[in-house]
Amino acid sequence: MALVKSGWLWRQSSILRRWKRNWFVLYLDGSLVYYHDETQRDMDGRIHVKFSCRDVRIGRECKGSRQNPD
Repeated sequence: MALVKSGWLWRQSSILRRWKRNWFVLYLDGSLVYYHDETQRDMDGRIHVKFSCRDVRIGRECKGSRQNPD
């Protein structure tokens, strides 16, 4: 798979709704894979952006809709 972009992002956990910092890798096929850290040893999860994406917000768009990370 061809890598498009990688870096740290904040995501909201599905169960406790807490914000967690994860290392994300976006691939050309639309897979957004996230790991505990940048070593990419243990995959925490995968999102198929082309099929599963509900909402993408950045910066100030996030304020007021949900609790933002520190």
